[in-house]
Amino acid sequence: INLGGACPTFEPGTRVTVQAAAFGGQSDVSFDLLDAYARFVLYLHARLTPDHLALVVEVNLFRRACPERWPGMVAFYRALYDRVRAGAGSDVRLFATLTVPELVGWDEKGCFDLAFSACGAPLRDDDASPVPDACFPLDINVLRDLDEGDRLDVLALSFYADGLTMTPPDVDPLVLQVSPAERPEVDGCWMHAPYGPFVDPLVAIDRIGWTKPVAIGEWSARSCPTLAYLPIDGGNWWVRPDGRPDTQRFWMEHVLAWARGRNAVFAIWSFFEDYDPLPRWLMDWGITDWWTYSTINIWPCSGLLDSEGRLKTGLEGAWGVESL
Repeated sequence: INLGGACPTFEPGTRVTVQAAAFGGQSDVSFDLLDAYARFVLYLHARLTPDHLALVVEVNLFRRACPERWPGMVAFYRALYDRVRAGAGSDVRLFATLTVPELVGWDEKGCFDLAFSACGAPLRDDDASPVPDACFPLDINVLRDLDEGDRLDVLALSFYADGLTMTPPDVDPLVLQVSPAERPEVDGCWMHAPYGPFVDPLVAIDRIGWTKPVAIGEWSARSCPTLAYLPIDGGNWWVRPDGRPDTQRFWMEHVLAWARGRNAVFAIWSFFEDYDPLPRWLMDWGITDWWTYSTINIWPCSGLLDSEGRLKTGLEGAWGVESL
């Protein structure tokens, strides 16, 4: 979801009109969104016969981006659940996946302040001791909305830990670098800040008190820094979030330990191989927009294997990836 874009309508009765090829040109075709999507999901169920089936992905991002449209999405999900349950039977677990930061109410400013200083100066020390409840006050209304009538069979989490800007325990600090958009890259970094101290978001998940099955719908962490272009406070900025092999390994092992300790029904690492990030000149020449550029550049080195298909040395012995 483009958090800065328009909010689409999802609710029972929504009709979608598209252009379709026809003799002599194109014509408009209209269809009921719920009916078409439910038929498609049931087709996939019939072809693949899964044990678990996600009906909507990262649905609480929609709630964050489009709060005024959330009641319609809730009604859409409940109707979709009922339709698929009736057609697929009782053996398959149906659910929507949820992003961890939104679910735990991640509040960076309430947790810690990133201590920026000029890149020519040493990193500023931050002796803050965050209060977990201030970092993660929880926002579980989405669970109440979706699980009404017992319609959420699994709590399936989507978790990309790099976005929390915190350094895992017992590793060197990660560093965030920023520079104004007009500053040439050859000039290097303008301001930098160490990531905040570690506060465990998975402990916050446990505070929810969920008693039905849990799963990791998707998760990963980077093994290298990356580059984003973001509009912040009326200006445009180059932002270089950090990442290293040791922090990638930490988040792999930490999430796996949590999942195994709670008998998670599945856990899915999102990226098999690394990919090359988009180059900066695509933005400089106006070929792509900031949202596309920055979104693709979130995960370039998040794979289990490098871009040549070789096992990353930093992941040796983790999760049995040597057998891949």
